Amino acid sequence: MEIRPAAEADLPALLAVFETAKAFMAAHGNPTQWGPGYPGEALLRDQIRRGVCYVVEADGRMAGTFCCLPGADPSYAQIEGAWPEDVPYLTIHRLASSGRVHGVARACIDWCAARGLALRIDTHRDNLVMQRMLQKNGFVYCGVIHLAENGEPRLAYHRPARRPPGTPGSKRPPGLPVQRGTPLAGVLYHCGRGRRAGITFSCWRPSCAGRGPGCACGCAGFQG
Repeated sequence: MEIRPAAEADLPALLAVFETAKAFMAAHGNPTQWGPGYPGEALLRDQIRRGVCYVVEADGRMAGTFCCLPGADPSYAQIEGAWPEDVPYLTIHRLASSGRVHGVARACIDWCAARGLALRIDTHRDNLVMQRMLQKNGFVYCGVIHLAENGEPRLAYHRPARRPPGTPGSKRPPGLPVQRGTPLAGVLYHCGRGRRAGITFSCWRPSCAGRGPGCACGCAGFQG
């Protein structure tokens, strides 16, 4: 799948995707999130002009769409709950699929996450399909927000930004060999907890290096 900025020429196809998405939501117990006429040409034209509306293509045809907006979203200023961190973020709105191919939502989320910021998104309480998809893709439920435009409640989700390889809490960089022996300060180590039964290694996090048996991530210890 390929992702590109939407153009005015995409309007008919975009509107068709939203109609398909609304029919899918209604068939799965969520008939009111996007009402008749939503989002409409005026809103789509404005977001195309601003460069925040994107098209997902598969085999040269539109497979989905989403909006990725930088900056603080007014609807997220107040929340009945709590955001897990106060950081710059991107907001994903109007994520919709034509239903023709699988993986559109994941592709949209991955594309937004690759921008390097935390992600936020909201959905209707009846949109169980979206809620499951968000949880599957690393989002955490934070509480209820109310839309700035009409006050309607929505469930709000947050996903932390990706950490660069080699920073505390990130995944071990691909191809990095597992270290054995005595931990050395400044060397990245790979925690083996859960990967090999009964075998653990010193944690690869720099903060754990040189601590000897046991490490900050809570693994069983160091395998010499």
